[in-house]
Amino acid sequence: MSFNNGPRPVTGSAWNVTSVTNYSDGTNYYVEVNDLASATNAFLWTLRPDGWLKLNYQYSLTGSQSWMGVTFDYPSNNVTRMSWLGQGPYRNYKNRLAGQEVFVHTKATNYTSTGRSPLERPNNTSWVYPEFAGYYGQLYWATLQTTEQPITIITPTTNLFFRVLTPPGSGNANSDTVYPPGSISLLHGISPIGDKFHSAASYGPSAQLNVAAGLYVGEASFFFGPLLPIPAAPDGLTATAGVSQVNLSWNSVAGATGYNLKRSTVGGGAYTIIASNLNSLTFTSTGLLNGATFYYVVTAVNANGESKSSLQVSATTPALSPVFGSISPSGSSLVF
Repeated sequence: MSFNNGPRPVTGSAWNVTSVTNYSDGTNYYVEVNDLASATNAFLWTLRPDGWLKLNYQYSLTGSQSWMGVTFDYPSNNVTRMSWLGQGPYRNYKNRLAGQEVFVHTKATNYTSTGRSPLERPNNTSWVYPEFAGYYGQLYWATLQTTEQPITIITPTTNLFFRVLTPPGSGNANSDTVYPPGSISLLHGISPIGDKFHSAASYGPSAQLNVAAGLYVGEASFFFGPLLPIPAAPDGLTATAGVSQVNLSWNSVAGATGYNLKRSTVGGGAYTIIASNLNSLTFTSTGLLNGATFYYVVTAVNANGESKSSLQVSATTPALSPVFGSISPSGSSLVF
């Protein structure tokens, strides 16, 4: 993959590297640049066995800034399409945040240069809307289709802007906002835009530069390649009751890395997870009240999510009969 040269700051000088640490906890592999617990500029990569690569980062920034965040390099000619959950389908600017819907959007790459005269634009550039390259607000996830492999980015960080590539200029200095270095960026602050006759600085407060005020923290996970689909619901679930327990089994599901088993005392739920991420296809539910009916479903899971529930099954533990007896007056015999 040609995705490289990051994370690095979009503004200011390069971070001073005081330490590089790599280690494993037996499951994940870690590479940390500077110490997240003590350094103001630091990041940590966590490589999971399922191929996901998580980035935790933080940086310190103060004063007026055109942009705030981290960036990476990727060849713009490699990007062919993008799907994302966030604001869209049109782009955002610092002073143009309203009106875009948070939804799942999809669009193909285009190189529309809004504002440029038909006589000035290259002959091979069509006008296609919405424009592709630029800023997108309130990012939850995005998948870039490329000529190499798909690149998927997800983030739990709220109010994060996703910058994808750099749009072609219109030739008008007022309406051609300057974009940060790199081509794929995760930003806490983005630049404003002017119009054909006025620069952004001549407008109100929303069009002024960002004012950074200290430490900023972000998290994003990356996956390079096609994502596995969420597994199908398991079938073949069976339940066999015994004294104080129920034995369960089910069929394997393609693409599943584990199974969640759920139980209820009421048909149809609600269900409580009694075992999660099981590696086997059998489980014994123990410690149950005898003479009671229990209801079970099972789901399949992998790195991309959890399946729908299987069909419900039920089993009733046996009711144990009381044993009556007497002890002879002499205490020498037991009679039932």
